[in-house]
Amino acid sequence: MHSTPPTNTERHRRARVRKEWQRRRDVNGELFWYRDAGTTDTSYPGYVISFADDKRGFADAECPDEHVVDNESFDVDVVVTTEQPLDVIDTPTLLTDELDPSVFQSLSPTDPHDEVRRRKTSKIQGVTPEARRTELEEIAASLHFELLNANGANPAQLPLVSASDPSLFWDNILHLVSQVFTTKYAHFVTTTAALATTAEGNQIKLRIDRDQLLEESMESLGVFPVEVVRAPLQIHFIDEAGVDAGGLQREWFVLLNEQLADPANGIFQCVNKTEHTFYLNPNSRHGIGEDHLVYYFAAGRLLGRALLEGQVLGFHLHCRFSRLSWASPLTDLKYFDPEIYKSMKWIRENNGVDALDLDFTVTDRRGEDVVAIDLIPNGANIEVTDDNKEE
Repeated sequence: MHSTPPTNTERHRRARVRKEWQRRRDVNGELFWYRDAGTTDTSYPGYVISFADDKRGFADAECPDEHVVDNESFDVDVVVTTEQPLDVIDTPTLLTDELDPSVFQSLSPTDPHDEVRRRKTSKIQGVTPEARRTELEEIAASLHFELLNANGANPAQLPLVSASDPSLFWDNILHLVSQVFTTKYAHFVTTTAALATTAEGNQIKLRIDRDQLLEESMESLGVFPVEVVRAPLQIHFIDEAGVDAGGLQREWFVLLNEQLADPANGIFQCVNKTEHTFYLNPNSRHGIGEDHLVYYFAAGRLLGRALLEGQVLGFHLHCRFSRLSWASPLTDLKYFDPEIYKSMKWIRENNGVDALDLDFTVTDRRGEDVVAIDLIPNGANIEVTDDNKEE
């Protein structure tokens, strides 16, 4: 006699919550947000985060033109070629010269393949780390977000993508969403395989110092020109002999994952210790420095490559990532930060909040300092009472 697997575990409840909000069409063919009341407490409203570009308006932003490199020093060891991989050996004459800023190509004057490689060199322009940082800072400065009640949000609106984008075939998307996992996965594999083939003809080679693996990897991933972002990747560890037939890339990926999940590096932080899920570090500028946006840009590219190549991350990203990218309403604080959820739930369901001597702030640790953050304008000077606690 076989026992029935439990279906009311925390993992199963969280899986049901993922289906709480669904896009559906009404009788007029318009999209609307449907909420499954059986999956969660519907007394808490859902909110959609809508991003806006001050220069272009909500969700209608386009990526700016890439800043091409100039004649300044460019010391990131990245090579983009249109040839088949060459054997990588531990000599000072191969892949060690300063990169030509205009073409991302490093050639030694004594390299016997010099003339052939010069003819095959890809004329793709890239960006310097400094230019990438400036670009990302400008984008971040022009963006802000609004919290929209799910009842009034446009389900056809995706973050920073126009609702009129012709690539958004909603009938096909809704049909795929309704399928079983195996069908969705087959579609995903087919689609990613097609994306990977569009990068044929180029190859990216990275020279990485193991002692500086995180810093050099993030900087290198951040400066790839968009034209080759899906190109095959080859890894060479400095002062180590060997040809990357796939093993070095996998080792690099595992080591880099460990660095990303290390809280000491300030990139991701564990937000649910029970489920061991990670989210963005809100104090990344303090933990990483002025290049923190470049690190997240590079981490996003790494995640994209993992999806394309079937690599497995060494840590679990919180499902809020997919909800934000898919513009789904957010109501899952319970699974994002259980402690805050319990506190807020108690405050909402009980009277006498005045006695707790609370104000509308939260505290956050930044290094050795503890900073108070206003939840509403002038929140530090407003006492929480039973009358205003819903704010």
